Amino acid sequence: MKKITLFMIALLLLSPVKAKDLKVLLDSRRTLEEITFLENYAIVINKDHYYGPISKNNRLKVEIAEGGKIRLYLRYTEKDKNGKEQYKYKNLGTTSARIDIVRGFENGIDFTKVINPKNPISKNIEPKYLNLSKQAQKSTPFFRYKTHDLSGWIEYSGPLSLFVRAQSKDSFYLVETIPLEKYLVQVTNCEMRIAKNIEAYKAQSILARTFAIQKIKERQNKTNWLNFQLLPDERDQAYICEMRVKNNTPPDQAVKDAVKTTKNLVLGKNNALLEIHYCAYCGNCAYCSTTNHCKTKNGMGSCQNGIAYYSRQKGYTYEKLLKKYHPDAKIYTYNEKDGHLANSSMELQNELEDNLRETEKRLQKMI
Repeated sequence: MKKITLFMIALLLLSPVKAKDLKVLLDSRRTLEEITFLENYAIVINKDHYYGPISKNNRLKVEIAEGGKIRLYLRYTEKDKNGKEQYKYKNLGTTSARIDIVRGFENGIDFTKVINPKNPISKNIEPKYLNLSKQAQKSTPFFRYKTHDLSGWIEYSGPLSLFVRAQSKDSFYLVETIPLEKYLVQVTNCEMRIAKNIEAYKAQSILARTFAIQKIKERQNKTNWLNFQLLPDERDQAYICEMRVKNNTPPDQAVKDAVKTTKNLVLGKNNALLEIHYCAYCGNCAYCSTTNHCKTKNGMGSCQNGIAYYSRQKGYTYEKLLKKYHPDAKIYTYNEKDGHLANSSMELQNELEDNLRETEKRLQKMI
């Protein structure tokens, strides 16, 4: 009977879909003294011309100039008359256009051959050669950057984009392009590392994936969200946190496995995404002191401390953890191509096994 069930499930499963790349805000600044690069890079202005390739040793300084434009400086070293090396800055000019910083192009420009930073000539590039999506798939670190509210730098795989803030024009956004699943690894690590339990990591990754997709769909047609889709902290979800500072606590294998195992899984109800809310500790919520749930103005949500407790002390699976906090929800498979939800393999298996049990009961009564 088990073999028949698994066979039926295999026939019903949808093929996995590729996760869409996200644009995540890293920070908003008026002046950024330097961005440190870990690979050679190019500066692309408005997707049609670029400076580079530039050596990773030449850092970039960014600031807002008069008129609300971004001014770029390239740092390089030069020996003085006594032979001592000193830092100098080459002014690359100002622009109000989009700036992308990448470590490669589709047309195969050799990034091992770098330009003279004293004379960085701008070259034309066809927009089709700038593939941020392909760049984002690279897992090695590309640049490191220190936000104003953390004690040290964090490494990112990038690519990095800069935009003048459309409304105020007194600062610029720093935005990273990153695949959804790679984003979820960092969020799960930041939000649920306290659990040290793979079932809790799985539950958190499904909550975080549902939240992220929900926010993207909600914001996609809003003017204020054209340059990025998600905030990096508790205003949305913690993508940037102290655990990531100087790579102090990188995601362990259990976190990566949890995100991989739950790929494309989301929470929903009546074939629609569930509106996700969660808090860290139940004691900080208005409702959870007695129920162990987090009640928000939009409804009941998950308590991360509770998820950690029930996974470690009670041995709950991720399905049971999610069912505890969202009893009316189901786990669905999200299809990125059309945005539709389909029953997940686990839900299909549960439904089929329930049907088989009911059939077996009826047969027993007949006998």
